[in-house]
Formats: sequence, C-alpha cells, structure tokens
Amino acid sequence: MKTFLLTLTAMLLFGLTTAAVAQQTEPPQDVFTRIRKSPVGHHSLKMEIKSNLRTAWNGQGTNLWILDLVNDPNLCAAWGISEEQCQQIQTAKEKAFEARPEFGEALGTMIESGVLFADTADEKAMTEIQNFYEEMAAFRNKIAPEIVDEVLTSEQKQKIKESLLANMAELPILSPSMFEVLNLTDAQKQQMDKIQKELEPEFEQALENFAEGFLFLQNKVLDAFDKEGITSKDLMAEGQETMMKKEGTMRKKLVAEDPVFKKIHEDVQSQGKAFSLKFKIKMFDVLTDEQWIRLQKLVDHPPEYAKTFGKKWKEFMGDPDTGEKESWVPGPNSWKPGDPIPEKYRQERQTRGNFPRPKEQQQNKGAE
Repeated sequence: MKTFLLTLTAMLLFGLTTAAVAQQTEPPQDVFTRIRKSPVGHHSLKMEIKSNLRTAWNGQGTNLWILDLVNDPNLCAAWGISEEQCQQIQTAKEKAFEARPEFGEALGTMIESGVLFADTADEKAMTEIQNFYEEMAAFRNKIAPEIVDEVLTSEQKQKIKESLLANMAELPILSPSMFEVLNLTDAQKQQMDKIQKELEPEFEQALENFAEGFLFLQNKVLDAFDKEGITSKDLMAEGQETMMKKEGTMRKKLVAEDPVFKKIHEDVQSQGKAFSLKFKIKMFDVLTDEQWIRLQKLVDHPPEYAKTFGKKWKEFMGDPDTGEKESWVPGPNSWKPGDPIPEKYRQERQTRGNFPRPKEQQQNKGAE
C-alpha cells in the first residue's frame, strides 16, 4: 500500500487505488464505496483497522509513524534529521514496496473477483482476505525498524521516542515499548509485557468495539459526501491534507446535527479512553520514582522538538487544536488515551510518599 499512517480511511483509499492501478483496470464506479457498503467489504475493512491498531499495540507503531512523519521538513529539522536522511528513508521505503508487487496485485485480484463487493463469502475467501492483511502487517513490521535503524542515529531516535511519550495523549494507542525511552530495566520490561498479556482479552474486545464504531461513523461521513455528489475517490484526488480537512468539517456538522452519530461518537470515545486509562496506570505503577519524575517533566514541560511534533501530529491526524476540548470530534484517532497523566493519579502517587513497588521491581532495585 502507498501509505499506512495518515488516517485509517486514507490508508484504505490509497491501498485500494494502488491495487486497481496495479491491475490496470478502471473500476465502473467508486471502488471504495462499493466495498464499504457490502457485508464482506465491511468485514475486510474491519480487519484492516484492527490490523493497524494491533501493530501499534505490539510496539511497532513508532517505526511505522516515523516512516511517514519524516516527510515534514520542519519536524525533521526539530529532530535534527537532515534532508539527505529523509530522502534515504523515502527511497528505502519505495524500494521495499516495489520489491513486493504481489501485495498490490493480490488486493487488485480481490477487487477484480468481486469478493470484496459480495454479501457473503465462503470460508476459503475470508481466510485469504485475513491472510492478506496479516502478511501485509508482517511486512510493514519487518521493514520499518530496518529502515529506521539504518538511517537514523541513536540521538535522533531518542528525540523521536521522547516526542511520542510527551504527546501520548494524542496518539491513537499506547504500548509498553513507548516507555523504554525512560531507560527501563529488563525486569520492568518483563513486568510491562506481563501486564500487556493480561490485558490482551480486554484490548481485543475494545478493538472490536472501536472498529465497528469507527466504520459506522466513517460510513456516515462518506454517505453525507455522496449526497453532495462527492465520492471518496473525489476526496482522495484532492490530496491528503485537503481530504482530511473536509472530512473533519463534515464530522463536526454531523455531531451537531445527527443525534445517532453523536451518541456513537461518544460511546467510541469513552470506551477507548476507559481502556487506555487502565493500561496507562498499570504502566505508571511499574516506573521508579526517578522515571516517574522524568515522565511528568516530558509531559508537563516538553522540549521544543516534542512541541513541534505535537503540533504536527494534530495536523497529521486531521485534528487541529482548537483550544476547546468540548469541540473535539471523532476522526481516525477517536480512540485517544485522554489526559496524558490523570490528575487523580498524580495526587495519589504524591501523597503515598515512598510509592510501593511491585515485588519484582523491589527485587530488581535491590540487585542494583
């Protein structure tokens, strides 16, 4: 696919278009509209959404985000990344996908066969669709760290990771790997991995609910554009930035005018925040007092490069900062963690004085 980290809708649109071009076909009507309105297509889109968010949950999100974020000159300058390095990353990414044309061909074949437009599909077809997304995710996960590690220095990667952690309230999902920038011990990493595994069933349920809610909201947005004679293909043709701005404007309109849209939006937002809050607090509890102080400093007083990233990320996700939390409406990053550090947790941790450590952490600290 052409890109994976703009918005979920943009990712799907670019992927489908690339596949159609690879097959040298001209769809009789808007491909994406036909897919999103069919039961099989709906299920395949849900697979794609879950695949992308699961990738971030498993710790690969950072490298994937970097591959697209380095296209911004101001952000690269803030991180100390040269124009030459940016070009190296872009070239490496293009070559990696050019070397695997079978991905575009496979998706193009599914479009040509009509399976993605169908009301029903046999088990074999659904397995092939699932395998496609899993293979694509595995490929993304493999090339991203290879490209990043080859081109960027340790200092540059450190700045990027600090930028992400400082802006964790804006990211669509968190993972234990994000906290490694705080110099976690091996014992702490093991604790966080254990917590993640324990929360896996809850994550999968939250992921299912989010994917369904997101598709409902996005279909409402695209249906509204259809009524105005604007197809998703038309939106994409205007460019990524313009498309995201137009979608954002339409979402705000639907929140104000459509009670059902507003309710689903609120449900998706609250469910995502509830899970993220639980996950974050468990991660925070693993941190030593020194690491906790450093995390608060990153969040409360981020370095300039982290501020630059925060501003760019909001533009990147089509969610510009209006200064009014109440005006926030659901975009592809609806599943947001909320406040970076809940005030209640700050107060509780501060009043506990010598914050009680999990048994494993106490043992590790004693060994040091």
